[in-house]
Amino acid sequence: MRITSVSPTRLKTALSCEFKYFLTYEWGWAEELFQYTFSSKFGTAVHATLEAYALARGNLDLKEEYAKQVELHNPFLDDMNKAPSKARAAFFVEKNCQSCPFFNSPRCQLVNQHIEHFEGCPRPLYDDGFRMAQDAVKRYDAYFKTGIKSVDNPSGRVIGIECNANICWGKDEDGEDIKMNGFIDLVIEYDKDTIIIVDYKTGYSTPTHDDFIEDLQPRMYSFAAKQLFPNYKFVWVSFDYFRATALDYAFTNSDDEKTRKEVIDLYNRVKKARRIKRRAKDHYCKHLCNRPLCDIKWEELLQGIDGSNPNRQEKKKEDD
Repeated sequence: MRITSVSPTRLKTALSCEFKYFLTYEWGWAEELFQYTFSSKFGTAVHATLEAYALARGNLDLKEEYAKQVELHNPFLDDMNKAPSKARAAFFVEKNCQSCPFFNSPRCQLVNQHIEHFEGCPRPLYDDGFRMAQDAVKRYDAYFKTGIKSVDNPSGRVIGIECNANICWGKDEDGEDIKMNGFIDLVIEYDKDTIIIVDYKTGYSTPTHDDFIEDLQPRMYSFAAKQLFPNYKFVWVSFDYFRATALDYAFTNSDDEKTRKEVIDLYNRVKKARRIKRRAKDHYCKHLCNRPLCDIKWEELLQGIDGSNPNRQEKKKEDD
């Protein structure tokens, strides 16, 4: 299969289902593949709020910025029946519109609909997102307010916000560079020798610490950070699960080298794949992927039909 760059998401997708990777990155059906986008839009609203707050060194109204980002990304416009079970449980509760500041009779400003046109109430989830933003500010405000470290601001403690992890992992079997595509939410200077890599996690699941250490994403971030910031001796990787707690680990250089080799092996495996495997129907597919679309596209692939997204084909023509 064709692979232009590596990222934790891309490689983990290929590991979980080669056909999903093919549909997402080669035939261009990413948006249509997923049955719901609540989690990604909700997480993006929280991420964007914290990014704006950090860039402003805390000199903005967090509540107003969060409201603006939620309005921009509209996470509650999707069919909430397809959202994660805990989100559904929080959403499908009895409305109490008369005492809600987002009620502008007869409409709910969060959903931007007449209250009789939808079930449930977005307020608990909305408040949950704001609480996560507040908690992040409590944890990192001492760093946020110093600003981004630079020649003009040498006392800054923030090294990067949405930092582009653009590095090379080495050569593939054809001698071509293996490039990384990804962004690190926050990089902060703990002391003159140590940086902390922070990734915000707004989802409901939290791994065990052992699973966190074995997960590809934190391991890839550790290797990338050491390439991006070689002036620091130590890198501490922290995935902050806002609904639970932060999981932290400092990977050794030998850990990083092991990760590098694993990434190269995975990259070559994906690139050289000629017979694509399809994941069997299971709970994961039922709740995350558009199974009817997968069925149609799988048959097209078996018949040798080019089933790529026509919108993507048009965009390619425009780019060319």
